[in-house]
Formats: sequence, C-alpha cells, structure tokens
Amino acid sequence: MTNTEYEKASVEAALGPRKLAAVDAKITETEQALVYLLHQRREIVNQYDLNKPKCEHEFGNELLLSHPPKIKCNRCGYLKTIGSMAACQHDFESVNIVGLGCVSSVCRKCGAAK
Repeated sequence: MTNTEYEKASVEAALGPRKLAAVDAKITETEQALVYLLHQRREIVNQYDLNKPKCEHEFGNELLLSHPPKIKCNRCGYLKTIGSMAACQHDFESVNIVGLGCVSSVCRKCGAAK
C-alpha cells in the first residue's frame, strides 16, 4: 500500500463516523418535529371533539311535550323536533306521549308525527 492509498483510506475511515453522526442528528431533529406535530394533532382533535364517533340516532318511543314536540335518541339523548326532516323514508312506530298517557305514531328515523 502506498502512502497515497493509505491517506485516502484513512480519510475515508474518518469521514464515516462524521457522516453517521450527521444522519443521526437529522433523525433526532425529525423525531422531535414529529413529536411536536403529533401533539398539535391531539390538541386539534380534542378542541373540536373529533375523537367522538357520530351517533346514528335511534329514537325512542316517548314523545316529549314541548313546543314544538320532540322525541329523544336512545343512544345520545339528542332531542329531535317532530317533522323536521322532509326527505325521510318514514318508519312509523307507536309512542307514548309523556305526561298525557296517549299513544301516537312517530317515525323512528326523523321523528315526524303521523
């Protein structure tokens, strides 16, 4: 091995750890950026309640007397005003009117009265 070849091999051997250290530093910087972005994402999800699934309402069989009358979702408690959804394929069911003891027919999907 000549002196030139030896110097070249020594320089290349010295550059390897420097390159590795530079790549490791870039990985650390990228990981920190990722941690920050994941934190921002969690904050946005919590701020706008995006982690809660939307309820596919299942209306109960009790009509609440109010003005206008409402029917309550069994799953989430949402109160739906009777007859406020015009494009529904109605699925009528008999319900008890709270406070009066009467029975009426109300759509289970939209709450429309019959």
